[in-house]
This record gives sequence, C-alpha cells and structure tokens, in this order.
Amino acid sequence: MQKYPTFNEFVVANTPSRQFFLCQDPLQCFLDDSPCLRLLDMTYGMFASAIWLVPQIADVSVSCGLKEDASEVQIQLVAAAIASKYKYLRTDEIMLFLFNFKAGFYEQFYCYFDPQTIIRSMPTFLQERTNIIEEYDKELRRIEAEKNRIPGTPLEEINKNYFKTETLNKLLHLHF
Repeated sequence: MQKYPTFNEFVVANTPSRQFFLCQDPLQCFLDDSPCLRLLDMTYGMFASAIWLVPQIADVSVSCGLKEDASEVQIQLVAAAIASKYKYLRTDEIMLFLFNFKAGFYEQFYCYFDPQTIIRSMPTFLQERTNIIEEYDKELRRIEAEKNRIPGTPLEEINKNYFKTETLNKLLHLHF
C-alpha cells in the first residue's frame, strides 16, 4: 500500500510495457519486492490479481501475430488460472514469464490463441526460476563460506603441501 496506495496506481505502474525492462535482469524479478498475486488479492480485493493479469494476457495475444485476437473469455480464463494456481509468484515474475513466452522461449500458438498453451508453458518457466534461485543461493553460500574461512587455514595449508619440492617434481615429470 505504501508503494501503490490504490489498485489503479499499481496497474498503471505495472503495464505490459514494463516487461521488456524486467527481462534484462531475470534474477532481480525473483528477488525484488514486487507483490505476489495473493498479496494483490489481499490488498486490493478478491480477483485483483486476475484483473491485473487481463491486460498482460491480452498483450500476449496481440504480440504473437495470431490470425485472430484472443476472445475476452479466453483471456479471462488464462488470467483466472494463473491467479488461482500460481498465487505465490510475484508480479514481476509473471511479467518475465509472459515476456519470455512472447519471445518464443516456451510452447507456441499455431495460428489461434489457445489458453492451454500458456498454462503448459508455466512448468518450464518454474524450472528456470528454480534453477536461477538455486544458483544464486549456491553463490551466496560460497561467498559466506569464503568470508567465514579462518585466515591462513585451509588454502595456505593446501598450498604448502602442494608446492613441496617432491610434489613439484612429480608434476614437472608428468608434463614433460
């Protein structure tokens, strides 16, 4: 509520045109402070997340070069499905997913809008999301372990043993 006091302010600040900006740094989409869909509903009222998703999904229909635009019912179906099944996703994550969908990274439409095509693409996105977050966590743990390493212990000890004369001689004889 502090960042977006009204639902209209949230919608205006988070239009489909913002997707391109978000795709520049996918990790930031997963770590940022954008609200999850559940929080939209709790803050702005029941179905706020589905209402916000409608123009996002409509943009997918327009952007994919289909023979016909999606019907209002099809768009509402996809919006309701995402809003109910993926309430834990942040709005920036949803916009990244939709941008990537439009860019052709997932399943594709064949001439006509098919709501199931978008929904079937979500597991691929979720796996990518998991991989990125796990890689980030792994890097954080590595950095933390490096910070907590007692100076002079493992690395210097390994170097002492590694660079003994006999070890160097063995290495030199193996390579020459």
